[in-house]
Amino acid sequence: MKRACASKVSGVPRVMRGKDMGDAELRNRLIGNTLSGMMGNRDGAAGRYDIRWQAYVRPDGTVIARVFYKGVGRKGTVEERSLTEKGRWTLENGLMCLKFEKEIDLGAKDCFHVQDVDKKMAFYYAGCPFNSSDRCHTDRLGQFGEVLPGNAYGF
Repeated sequence: MKRACASKVSGVPRVMRGKDMGDAELRNRLIGNTLSGMMGNRDGAAGRYDIRWQAYVRPDGTVIARVFYKGVGRKGTVEERSLTEKGRWTLENGLMCLKFEKEIDLGAKDCFHVQDVDKKMAFYYAGCPFNSSDRCHTDRLGQFGEVLPGNAYGF
């Protein structure tokens, strides 16, 4: 299904526009590999894709993710911090679903339409039921990035 593109972030449309990958293609491209890219802020404003993330998608259904964010240090300076957490991934009728233990999105479960857009993997929120994160907005771009072979960051 094609949808109009409201704006773009690094060449990736903020609103779904292409063809979703199926379960088989998702398994072949993502499982056993590392994703590295950017994730949007909760307000979803255009151009505010400034949270770096990395995730190793293990074949056993677990995922290890690291997010980098800005925080205020002891002396009031802005510092880059990181958080690494384990979670679970599932494929559900052509959607990739992610649920982390507690810190990343407070343990909420989000499901995504995954598309290959301009050689980047683009994760668009599939729907936002009561148990989804506060980042979730149906059809909005959640994360995007590249696929690196294997466990690229030693998770």
